[in-house]
Amino acid sequence: MSDRLAVSKALAVITDALFRVNWMTPDEAARELGCTKSRVHQLIKSGVLPAEKILHRLAIAEADVRAYLAKRNAFLGAHPALVEAIDRQRKVTKTTNGDE
Repeated sequence: MSDRLAVSKALAVITDALFRVNWMTPDEAARELGCTKSRVHQLIKSGVLPAEKILHRLAIAEADVRAYLAKRNAFLGAHPALVEAIDRQRKVTKTTNGDE
């Protein structure tokens, strides 16, 4: 009986954690990052961007996307030309994805 109770409590904690996180699809993360979906998959595969499989689909925590953006922008802050190039690419990506 105590094993069932332990499993029940563990499931409750996991379920609660899943619903407290704002999840993004790779498509949504790509739009947020201003890159392609393929690039998001590369970042996930290399371990740079954490992701989870939820019901057989990749899910990326919004907080992880924001943290990656902050780290990337801090690095690029020292390289203004790169920031401009990425901003131009982000506009092109959003336009081709139909966001504007």
